[in-house]
Amino acid sequence: MYLNAIQGLIGLGDLFPSQVVPLLCHQYVAIDDSLKRRFRHPDRWIEMRLKLGEALVIVAQRLGPLLPLFGLSFLLLLISDSRGRSAN
Repeated sequence: MYLNAIQGLIGLGDLFPSQVVPLLCHQYVAIDDSLKRRFRHPDRWIEMRLKLGEALVIVAQRLGPLLPLFGLSFLLLLISDSRGRSAN
């Protein structure tokens, strides 16, 4: 994922947070072991996940006082990411 793509996701998060934040959270969680085989390079899925995480952090920072409106999306993201993932 290129820097411009990340900036595009962040821009969309600024303009349409009610649609983009839940989508980014879902995509972040969806990139797991079952999707590893979709990438040619074995570590590419980690890079993709880091970039999505970076976009999520910046969008969360920019939301500022509106962040509690999306608290459930972020809470579900953290819970689903912390349960049972092994550090291989």
